Amino acid sequence: MVASNHSLVVATLIDNVPREKRNFRFDKRWIGKEGLLEAIANGWNFDTELGDGKVVEKLTNCRRAISQWRRELTPYGRKTIEELKSELFVAQRNDRRPQEEITELTMRLKEAYRDEELYWHQKKVQSLITDQVNNFLTALAKECEVKTALFMMHPEKAAGPDGMFHGLRTNPSCKGKFMAIKTDMSKAYDRVEWDLMEKFGHKVDDDIKEEIKSTLGITTIGESLSAGTSQIVWRGLRRSPSSRACITSEANKTTTTRDQGETRVHPRHDNPDGIDDEVIQDEEEVEQDVFNRFTENDGKFQQSLMGDAKGILSLYEAAHLGTTTDYVLDEALRFTSNHMNSLLAGGTCRPHMLRLIRNTLYLPQRWNMEAVIAREYITFYEQEKDHDKMLLRLAKLNFKLLQLHYIKELKTFIKWWMELDLTSKWPSQFREQIVEAWLAGLMMYYEPQFSGGRVIAAKFNYLLTILDDACDHYFSIPELTRLVDCVERWSPDGIHTLQDISRILFKLALDVFDDIERGVRSEGCSYYLKEMLEELKILVRANLDLVKWAQGIQVPSFEEHVEVGGIALTTYATLMYSFVGMGETVGKEAYEWVRSRPRLIKSLAAKGRLMDDITDFESDMSNGFAANAINYYMKQFVVTKEEAILECQKMVADINKTVNEELLKTTSVPRRVLKQALNFGRLLELLYTKSDDIYNCSEGKLKEYIVTLLIDPIHL
Repeated sequence: MVASNHSLVVATLIDNVPREKRNFRFDKRWIGKEGLLEAIANGWNFDTELGDGKVVEKLTNCRRAISQWRRELTPYGRKTIEELKSELFVAQRNDRRPQEEITELTMRLKEAYRDEELYWHQKKVQSLITDQVNNFLTALAKECEVKTALFMMHPEKAAGPDGMFHGLRTNPSCKGKFMAIKTDMSKAYDRVEWDLMEKFGHKVDDDIKEEIKSTLGITTIGESLSAGTSQIVWRGLRRSPSSRACITSEANKTTTTRDQGETRVHPRHDNPDGIDDEVIQDEEEVEQDVFNRFTENDGKFQQSLMGDAKGILSLYEAAHLGTTTDYVLDEALRFTSNHMNSLLAGGTCRPHMLRLIRNTLYLPQRWNMEAVIAREYITFYEQEKDHDKMLLRLAKLNFKLLQLHYIKELKTFIKWWMELDLTSKWPSQFREQIVEAWLAGLMMYYEPQFSGGRVIAAKFNYLLTILDDACDHYFSIPELTRLVDCVERWSPDGIHTLQDISRILFKLALDVFDDIERGVRSEGCSYYLKEMLEELKILVRANLDLVKWAQGIQVPSFEEHVEVGGIALTTYATLMYSFVGMGETVGKEAYEWVRSRPRLIKSLAAKGRLMDDITDFESDMSNGFAANAINYYMKQFVVTKEEAILECQKMVADINKTVNEELLKTTSVPRRVLKQALNFGRLLELLYTKSDDIYNCSEGKLKEYIVTLLIDPIHL
């Protein structure tokens, strides 16, 4: 008989598992809280029999006293923040609640946010990688190590594509991401032979040149592909037979222009679709009689026009060029909008035509980004049966060169941002939207010759975004006032008066200006940057006013908020930095024109303030930020939220007509300067149209734009 060597084990299950005693850790959020110092004093003096030498015992008593005090303190964390937000939301919608109570809730909410930030900053895990481990990981690979790694692979396998992109396709945790950026770009961009590309741009085959001239009706081609061909290509695509429509060609047989107050009728030969880089609105006003031939006696458009989808699309685009007196274009917009929506619902058009209609209904060419318009039209034109193959190939080649410019700029900007090394120093509420900052610069000018300007724009956009977040979510009024004083003096001498975040922000502003001053080598550089600096000072003062209004210290009128808020929205500063990025292309008169606050720019500033406040109304109210146009309109005119939003939307539509009108009337500055104003209007539409704030939302349209411009391949 063999005995078992197994022993019986008796297990007793306990209902309540005793918790391990937690170590005491001091929380920085307690500093300044009521009762902390008293608790420490009571703990230290708790046992009078302990002598002065019993320090350890006294510290133990202090720890127990602090723990007891902590249990009686109002709790921290996200739950407290959400409760305060709910209380504030209810208080702001109750007219009987005093302003003092709303202000107190707002301050408590800000304090809770700051406590939460301090907590997580304190919780950060220190680096566990020692110098020895780091040296091992960063050392150059030895020949034996490479050989070992290669022979570990299966004999029938081979090294595949970059694992980063494989992860994007297969790793569930990566499914929410849509783009990976390799900042070294060693496999693509850094190996482009730019000298060869430049020579290629200047040595287009003579036969192709003659074919281009014949197609486009021009006599010479002097521009290189890397700088000027884009304008030629886009004109050619738009003038080809497949891009014309009967209404457009008929309506453009005669046009009128104003010359020193005198109206003249003349044939029209320029681009009918307004994509020409040097044309704002073709500087023309269309006679009402041109459209009357397509309307019935009651002023409505003929139903027979509905059979021409391209014609309807062209008329829809033209309707967005109307001024305050072009009433026929109001009817044209209503007529074409209804019909285009019917075409989408019916699905009777070819897929590429439906896609163009859908994109145009979302945002017409008048208010869309030029680079996006060009890329989307290349795709559309390729599907047209009678497209010109040579012209299409040239357009694709040109856009590929543009993409290389864009990737180079983004790489330069990202490298600059990484060298700042500020991410860990900013509070969690701050937005570091790097790609978005560059994209906003692209909205101001897409041409390759302004590549350096887009990098400048990206740096300014990064700075202004951080400033906006600090004013909205972090700065107290005294702290912001000190920052305003430092910006006014524009000297590092006063930086010691600032707290941590404002000190870092002010130093960032100094660095951005110094960096740009070193990079810009034009004769008037000092004057341009001086004007930009003056605009920055006005901007920070406007932000201080908004913060005072947001906290209920002052209550402005609706009109005052729209005016000051338009400055805080960076309208004037954005135009200024776009001029800086253009160098000698624009002169002194451009800066002086913006500083004079012309009606065109004031209208754009009001439009931006209204569109931003419509989009952010709910979030502003829930965060206790009272400085919102909808909020002030409701209180000043005693209307509901829905009525206030509707009225502000009507104001935006009227402003668009005023902008068109001012673009026609303004003659004191060059057309290129006027185009920058128009491009800022486009930027506003891109950011806030359809209440879709793409600057703060990484999905949706922002993702679509990035993929379209940087990622989607163009097959020649």
